[in-house]
Amino acid sequence: MCGLAGIVFRDLRRPDAAALRAMADAVAHRGPDDAGEHLAPGIGLASRRLAILDLSPAGHMPMVSPDGQVVLSWNGEIYNYVELREELKRRGVRFRSTGDTEVILHLYLAHGPDFLRRLAGMFAIALWDGRRRSLLLARDRLGVKPLVYRLEDGGIRFASEIGGLLAEPGFTPDLDPVAIHHALALRFIPHPQTAYTSILQLPPAHALFYENGRARLERYWALPAAAKAAAPRGRPEEWEERYRSLMDDAVRIRLRSDVPVALLLSGGIDSTAVAYHVRRNHAGGFRAFCLGFEEPDYDERPLARATAAYFGIRLEEIVVHDPVVDTLAAIVKHLQAPFADPSIVPSWLLAREVSRHVKVALGGDGGDENFAGYDRYRAHWLADRLGWLPGVVSRTPFYALLEALSSEKTRRNLPGRLRRFFDGWELPARERNALWMANPGARRIARLYQGDFAAQVAGIDATRALGMIPNDWGSAALIDRLLRADLLHYLPDDLLFKADIASMAFGLEIRSPFLDHRVVELAASLPSSWKIRGRGGKWFLRRVYRGHIPESVRRARKKGFGLPIDHWFRAGLHGVARDLLLGSGALSRAYLNPEAVAAVLKIHRLGQRNYDEMIWTLLVLELWLRSRRGLPVREAA
Repeated sequence: MCGLAGIVFRDLRRPDAAALRAMADAVAHRGPDDAGEHLAPGIGLASRRLAILDLSPAGHMPMVSPDGQVVLSWNGEIYNYVELREELKRRGVRFRSTGDTEVILHLYLAHGPDFLRRLAGMFAIALWDGRRRSLLLARDRLGVKPLVYRLEDGGIRFASEIGGLLAEPGFTPDLDPVAIHHALALRFIPHPQTAYTSILQLPPAHALFYENGRARLERYWALPAAAKAAAPRGRPEEWEERYRSLMDDAVRIRLRSDVPVALLLSGGIDSTAVAYHVRRNHAGGFRAFCLGFEEPDYDERPLARATAAYFGIRLEEIVVHDPVVDTLAAIVKHLQAPFADPSIVPSWLLAREVSRHVKVALGGDGGDENFAGYDRYRAHWLADRLGWLPGVVSRTPFYALLEALSSEKTRRNLPGRLRRFFDGWELPARERNALWMANPGARRIARLYQGDFAAQVAGIDATRALGMIPNDWGSAALIDRLLRADLLHYLPDDLLFKADIASMAFGLEIRSPFLDHRVVELAASLPSSWKIRGRGGKWFLRRVYRGHIPESVRRARKKGFGLPIDHWFRAGLHGVARDLLLGSGALSRAYLNPEAVAAVLKIHRLGQRNYDEMIWTLLVLELWLRSRRGLPVREAA
């Protein structure tokens, strides 16, 4: 893992060393173990290294080829580097180091840009080829590792995070009102957009080639076509064994490290499955960390304890208490974006604590998107079969009952979730998916806009990205298309962005076996009937691990990485949100009508409606705007 930054000029000017260093220092938290810069005509490339493999100086970056013409800086891990290294050695390549960086360099020298298809791993790569005076930027297949860039002033700048670009002296980007509109409605900004008009995200599974002042994007990997038949050929047991073998290997190669590796354990089947494969590939002692809440509805520690005991893993528990505004402000400042998924808080706190013990941890990201773990998938499945039901329900006192229940302390805002469920039931699949995935307050947030801001984004459907359900994927099954859409959009833009930024803030590397592209391809080949069956999702996974993991975990319903923010905004955080959003110094007034915001805060505090996620989103916007100007949070209170 590392942080990278770079500047390339079309006219081969030598980049300013101080500017390059400032950009790299802005992402130094990603790599606190080593620093390096490479400056030559037309190219400035910098690295801040987190040493995981080959801890010696031989792993220093940027790394230069033997002839001095090719320079590499990158972020991530190539898990199959051992096999690739042996293949290159048979071709006569001699290595000076034992890690994966030199493998990438020689793989490029042997295969050119096609080397990307050989990599099994997570990565953001910046590679300068002085022979062609060309730059290659590449991002891994699923978008685990971020990479942002901007094209202007006769060149290209790039970095691991937006903060790296913002650190270049003299660069003052304009905010993108459409991106802010997206952030308010979705809680994240879909790629390739960022919050700034001149900064773009490199899409997952893409390479960017910059040569002679021109940039060209090229996709190097795509999900395979879904199964067209009712079931794939062969007995389920055969597919279970194929999957188990792939996951065994995915975990095995992710255990490769020259520093200790731990496990992030929740009460869900995904991280428990990883624990099962860890035990099949690691005979010694192993540590796991889990996050817990004081509120029982959100606490997964009991199930995590059951898994740890079952596999003989040492478990360490971290308890989340009500957050203070300074913690929230620190998170938002570090994100460099108005990212409002509340689960960033437990992700941040977990990473902070785990990083005090280890540099590498395995996680369960990707299981839901591969094997249909979300309730939303089952809701779509029901809507396709019982489309007539909500028409009956909506004409009864049912909605009135939901309104009454929404003022009570119900588990995870169940009444609000049910209302959204029925609101979307009769919509076309695209619109239904957008409604169910968007910020629960997305429709109401637009009513809070100031006139000027509303005019700037008028007619722009901020939820459109969530409604993308491809029809050209070789399958008519809606669930297959939903999974594809989530793998291509929701996973990289929300879940993986959150996981990367939170973990790398503390120099912690998260490895996710479910995101091994071979596992993703196998999951995509299974029919939706093997994923959703009866009342539950992940039918295939639950079948695979029957008798191999605790039964309480195998049968448990998904909880997710939720937060009790509805309670927080009626208690300690209410005053904080009120002072920040309604104070005379509130910067969000440029976008939001304070009278309308005040009404939302009052209705939520009185328990008349649950507007928790809407308030959270508004608070994040205000904190982000303040962080951009370097303003202290307490000044607004």
